[in-house]
Amino acid sequence: MVFTDGSCTDGLIGASAVLYVNYNHIATLRHHLGSAEHHTVFKAEAVGLILAAHLLSTKNEATFPALILADNQAVIRSGENLTAKSGHHLLLHFRNSIRRLQDKKDLDKKDVTVRWIAGHKDVEGNEVTDREAKLAAKGAPYSSPKKETTHVTPEASTTQHIGPQTSTQCETEEAMEGRMD
Repeated sequence: MVFTDGSCTDGLIGASAVLYVNYNHIATLRHHLGSAEHHTVFKAEAVGLILAAHLLSTKNEATFPALILADNQAVIRSGENLTAKSGHHLLLHFRNSIRRLQDKKDLDKKDVTVRWIAGHKDVEGNEVTDREAKLAAKGAPYSSPKKETTHVTPEASTTQHIGPQTSTQCETEEAMEGRMD
């Protein structure tokens, strides 16, 4: 199972994915996206999914069927109905990564599932990935080595000017992630 998260901390955006096998923490990937002026938590959550696909594809310890857990309803729902909205190219990248994984390992569609998990409910894997995403947000030195994250392509983390986001806006965005409408 892989836990994913995106985070906005002090006006900076980061993402993480944490692989667990038999309740043991196996591997973590982190990616710093940049300033909240150019990126959103939604994009970070989508990058977290891409990181999860990469862990499942590259770690020999990964087992199938696999479960990817995300605490953001919007990114999960958006992955079902892709549009031309900001950040949706990342979900397309994620879907293509999962298809390549399925082909590489001869898996059925049902062998990799994305599910929602309530955030901040003391689930170890979810709490670990939350901390890792906050660490990734702090800056590039906290990202996983480039050789481990080359799958997050330059176009996957392209910037666009969104406008300044205050730390309050970051907190509001993160508070909304677990809400079910």
